[in-house]
Amino acid sequence: DDMALFEAVHGSAPKYKGLNKVNPTAMILSGVMMLRYMNENDAADRLEKSVISVIKEGKYVTYDLKKDRNDPSAVGTSQMADAVIARLKKEEEMFKITRIKQDIIDYKQALITLSLIEYPSKSVQNKIKTLEYDIRILEKLLAPNI
Repeated sequence: DDMALFEAVHGSAPKYKGLNKVNPTAMILSGVMMLRYMNENDAADRLEKSVISVIKEGKYVTYDLKKDRNDPSAVGTSQMADAVIARLKKEEEMFKITRIKQDIIDYKQALITLSLIEYPSKSVQNKIKTLEYDIRILEKLLAPNI
């Protein structure tokens, strides 16, 4: 239980060495398994979702994922990996936006709770001001993404 191995399950396909032709999905999904083993489930989910999105879109996939294996629009290994990375960056951005939205909700709930105190102490008043400021900052961060 202290060790684990993660590798693509297909053969090494030496005839494709250096040709930038091999589908990188199995290797990337090995990374997903490693992330899950490390309890990095959010990261694993985002990476897996990115792979699925790229394959589903079908634009930046290797020849073996095209309907016609001779499709000239097929891309190489590195181009497909780059597409997964680009999609992952979008997933990361959406994850950050979701976290900011949740922080705003949490801060507003805390602000409401503190505002209900009839005679707040100086420290509570300072916390209210801090929460109001933090909410404004988070909303400014979020504004370009709404």
